[in-house]
Amino acid sequence: MTGRILQTASFVVFFSIPLWGQPEAPAAAVVVSDRVTSVGRPVFLKVVTRGLVFTRGGRRVAIRIDDEPAYETLSGADGAAFVKYHPDKAGLRAITAVSEGEEGTGSLLVLEPDDTVIVIGIEGGLQKSLYPEQERRRAREALSELSRTFHLVYLSRWVGTGLAKDWLKKHRFPQSVVLRWRGEGDFKTMENRGVRVKAVIGSAALLRSAPDSIDNRFTFDENHAAAVSGWEEIREALQGGSDRSEQPPDQNENRSNP
Repeated sequence: MTGRILQTASFVVFFSIPLWGQPEAPAAAVVVSDRVTSVGRPVFLKVVTRGLVFTRGGRRVAIRIDDEPAYETLSGADGAAFVKYHPDKAGLRAITAVSEGEEGTGSLLVLEPDDTVIVIGIEGGLQKSLYPEQERRRAREALSELSRTFHLVYLSRWVGTGLAKDWLKKHRFPQSVVLRWRGEGDFKTMENRGVRVKAVIGSAALLRSAPDSIDNRFTFDENHAAAVSGWEEIREALQGGSDRSEQPPDQNENRSNP
């Protein structure tokens, strides 16, 4: 277990290195959380207003979806502002929030009732793709092809959603929402919003948190029953329509990485 924790810590550090040369975001900022839902299923959009050091509450926030009229609200004492949104059309929608001259952006993925998604853990699913470039290219090509049939939902636990989105964009991965992974409750939330999950790709912990109704489970952990050798195997399994039923995992497996 200690080895896996060190491996995760190294991944987070090396994940950050390619982005260290980019300009830093201002200390005072407006942070927009990504969301996923389906047409007709309401979702709470979340924006956090930050001061120079800490979150700053009591700020007026204007939240806009694409070119629709803005929703006006106030951030609470913890800096969080919420707007209940009822989507009436599908697509990857842009969220823009403005407060006191600061602007933040995020994404809202709205699905049709028949759409399905592939959930990908950043730390566990894309960890092998950090280096070398050949592995990153294989992952990018596989996900690009799969995104023609399925929608993608990225989850991140340790790296952080903002850094993960920057890395995905920098290395030309298919763009979509990046959500903070907190455990099995995330899958319940998606289910309540009408999100149908076709497959899960990530660590043993992420696979274990997924409901039993999801048959397609893939991990690069060689000691796991659902281990695969590479992205080509995942692509063939999903495009061929075959389902992979996971055997009961080792209860001693690390539960840290998505």
